[in-house]
Amino acid sequence: LWSEKNGLYMDYDNDLGRKAGLQTPLIGREENLEAAMKFALADPEDSDLNALFYAVKIFDELKIKDKEIITLTGHDTKGFQSDSIISKKLDSIIKKYDVEGFILVSDGAEDKQVLPLLESRGKIISIQDVTVKQTKAVESAFYTIMEATKDPFIARTIFGIPGIVLLVYAITLITNSRHIFFQGIASVLGVYLVLKGFGFEHRILESLREFTEGLSLMRASMPFYIGAIFLFLFGVFNTANNFNFSAGTTFDLLISLQGFYFFTVTTLMLGLLGRIVDRVILKKTIMLRKDLFFFISIILAWLIIDSGTLVLLNEVDLNFFLISILIAFIGLIFTFNILDAIDLRKKVSSLLEGLHAFSQSGRLMGTVQGTDKKKKEISIMLKEEKKVIELKEGSFFLDGNRVIVLPKQA
Repeated sequence: LWSEKNGLYMDYDNDLGRKAGLQTPLIGREENLEAAMKFALADPEDSDLNALFYAVKIFDELKIKDKEIITLTGHDTKGFQSDSIISKKLDSIIKKYDVEGFILVSDGAEDKQVLPLLESRGKIISIQDVTVKQTKAVESAFYTIMEATKDPFIARTIFGIPGIVLLVYAITLITNSRHIFFQGIASVLGVYLVLKGFGFEHRILESLREFTEGLSLMRASMPFYIGAIFLFLFGVFNTANNFNFSAGTTFDLLISLQGFYFFTVTTLMLGLLGRIVDRVILKKTIMLRKDLFFFISIILAWLIIDSGTLVLLNEVDLNFFLISILIAFIGLIFTFNILDAIDLRKKVSSLLEGLHAFSQSGRLMGTVQGTDKKKKEISIMLKEEKKVIELKEGSFFLDGNRVIVLPKQA
């Protein structure tokens, strides 16, 4: 970043850290040039290398005093984690330097996602794109396609509908043991496409990440997660033992699946209990609302699926199934209203102190300096005006590790 003066090379997906083990921020010409040489030895074909050398070149050519070259990296998974990491690094840089503006050097459209973060902290003087000529068209087309698939409508069309078709195809083969291989492939691929198309993939991967972290012996939730793994395995073996794949009928399969529902629901609930334990111990109770809502949702979903299975088995009539849907709907509305009333994200808490406050448009307003539970208000030190303002409950909410100020107060 050039503080007008300040030039910033951005690596949004952390190629420098992942491939060359480089830690950022890298500050100064010599440190950046040394990092470029190290990265060149790690992966001489990466376009980030060209951008890093180009940043040094621009730094040498600029005839501006008090300029500085700084390299920042995000996170391998991109998205929110990259934004959060880059935001913290930017704040540490701004505290150290009197930043008047930025010259952004990047190797592709993906790095442009940091523009709102930069604009909230200073003016952007220039944007320099550096892409290897032979790969520019390919990279641009690939990025355009990947961005397009993030649109919910397009994702449902490209992934969701084919996934549903594959699942229907797998169900039609359910009683034909000769096609069990194709049924298995269609089922797995169909489930993945449905999850991808309807936006569940990221949530599941995030849950799996938390699950694997919970397996650490240093976590109190470890017994819950290990128990959840074995419960799921018990369910799989129990279902396989109760169903004869060579001669079993659809009726037999439904009876076996009914037992599998119990093991699946118990597995999910045990895993959720582990996550709730971690939230409490790590003092992240402010995030419990989502876990509790998910907990109730699992039970109500089990009610609907189990009643639907009983209808297929001719043990109850269709009215029972419709009543179970109504009960689940009422239960979800009731649960949502209760959890919304005790939503800690909208309450005054000491956990808010030290967090950055943003407007809903993404503009950095300042930092939460203190909280007053009796008055039910928080105090924010404004970055630009250098004054403190007080905000009452209801005029802000917590979003991840940021305090979002509602428009009337922003």
